[in-house]
Parts: sequence; structure tokens; C-alpha cells
Amino acid sequence: MREMRYVFCIPQRYVIFQNESFCRWKQELEFELQRIYDNKHDKFIWRLLTIIHQGFNGWSDEKNFNELVGGLLTIRKNIDLYYAQEVESKEKRKDMDKKIFVSHASADVEYVEKLVDLFIDMGVREDQIFCTSVPGFGIPEGEDIYDYLRKQFNQYNLHVVFVLSNNYYRSVASMNEMGAAWALYNKYTIVLLPGFGYKEIAGAINPRQIALKLDDREKLVQEMLGQIKRNLAEEFELPDIADTRWERKRDSFIKEVNEIVPQLIDSDFESNNENDLELDERGYYIKKSEKQAGKNIRYCAACYQNTGKLFPITQGSMRRDFFCTSSNQPFPLFLPS
Repeated sequence: MREMRYVFCIPQRYVIFQNESFCRWKQELEFELQRIYDNKHDKFIWRLLTIIHQGFNGWSDEKNFNELVGGLLTIRKNIDLYYAQEVESKEKRKDMDKKIFVSHASADVEYVEKLVDLFIDMGVREDQIFCTSVPGFGIPEGEDIYDYLRKQFNQYNLHVVFVLSNNYYRSVASMNEMGAAWALYNKYTIVLLPGFGYKEIAGAINPRQIALKLDDREKLVQEMLGQIKRNLAEEFELPDIADTRWERKRDSFIKEVNEIVPQLIDSDFESNNENDLELDERGYYIKKSEKQAGKNIRYCAACYQNTGKLFPITQGSMRRDFFCTSSNQPFPLFLPS
């Protein structure tokens, strides 16, 4: 909403009132521009992000808004420049075999097992599901976990199902999976486990995308499961199943997940022992204990200072391209040591 401010009846400036719709538009714009910047490191995009970050404080609202609009029109005229990589990636993956990859924390395996069973009930073949914690759907014996996971992303058109919980955000492996899916533009579905809310969604996924919340009202859960089934049926060309059979399987799934007692992950990921942290001059934290154990995990210093939580830095689609798995902050000069 824009309104002219007057001083002694003389118009002085336009002021933008940040109502709900404007704030939502600004957040969605910032998310998309940040996504472009993380891929391109483009100065023009960074300038637009700076305008958004400075906010609308009443002194230069009209000028800032006009610059944003002008910037968006410029992006539209040069759309191939900013989205060519995404289009190319999606076109390349169109001809690959499709799979569902269930990204989750190992502590949430009871929920994940029920979810995998439900996908099979929908008509998805067992060889179209990749899930590391469920026997028969994970990593073959003798395979390196990270090499095998990399092969899945490179050789298949993965539809990633993010099973989000507090455990998920405590898991470095899970956050790296999220980062890989974001970097490769994979399709994804969000599932929120009981006790985990919409406002807690963070990292390299869109928090405004509609998600399935398993402890929501039963009617809403039924509708969302039906929508997921229809989407997967179209994407994977699944065979039709009788409505009565589907409804029985769906309602049994809802009942069983509500009976599960949540388990907390056994991890020191959020212990945040200040004495165990070491700040590198390049702008990231490492844990001394992990370094001594031979682990090479780096955490975003800005996120830790702002939230008190440690989010790992992961590699993007380019060898030299690294970013924070929570804020998507780029680390363009960050090189492995």
C-alpha cells in the first residue's frame, strides 16, 4: 500500500505500508532473487537484493520500489541469461529414469517406513524408491554412502520427499541432501512430522510451498495425501487403484503415524559448545572435535551468530560454488583445504 505524506500541505514523499500482501510479495521476491544470485553471483541481482534488505523506511520508498520494478522488467527481458542453467538442467533430467528419494533423519525411520509403504500402496515400484534407512531401498552393501548418493542425483531424475523435523535440521547429512536437491533443481514434496510447524521450515527449500503436516486435522491430511498421490501418479505414470482400496490404505497410514512415539536424534549437532568451535578467517566455523576425528565439516558463522544453530556449508552444482544450507548465503571463494 502506498500513501503520500504531507508536510504543511506540501507533498513530500510516498510511503509504502508493509501490509501482509506486500510483505509476502517481498519475501517471495527475495527468495527467488537469492536463488538466482546463488547460481550466477550476478552484481545486478545483488543490487536488487540490497534494496530489499535495506527495507522500506519511509524516506526512499518510491525510489526503491521503482528500482525493484525496473530490475524485474530487465530480468524479464533477459530471462534466458538468468534461467538458462535451470532450463538446461530440467531438460537434461527429463529423459532420465525417475525415482523418489526420501530425504530424512535416521531417528525418524519409523515415520519413513510408513511413508515408503504408502508410496508402494500408491503403485510406485520398489526400484523407483531410494531411502537409506529402510532395508531393501537403501545403499547396497560395500558401496560408499556418499558416492552412491551422488550417483543417484547424477543418474536419475529424483523427486525428493523432504521429511522435516527437528531431527532433520540436526543432521549434517540431511542438510547436505537438501543442498544437493536445491543445486540440481529437483522436484520436491515437503512432509512435516508431528510436532514440527510450518514456521520452522528453513534451508534451501521454499517455506511457502504447500506441505503435508502429519498432525494436522485429519480431513486436511487426507486431502494432502490425495494430492500427493495424484501428482505422483501423473509424474510416474502409476496404474489406477480403486478408490476404496486407496482410502483404506490412506486412513491406515494416518492412524499408524499418529501412534508413533517421536524419537530425538542422538547427536551433538546442536550442543553448541563454544569451547569446541573455532572461527576460520574465511568466515565459517569448524568443530575442533570433528576436525580431530578427521571430519571436514564447515558451518555458517552468520547463521550461528543470528540463530544460535549450526548449519553446514555444502557444495553447489559447480566445484567452486559453496553455500549455507539454511540461508543460501554463497561462499564463492571457499575452497576445500
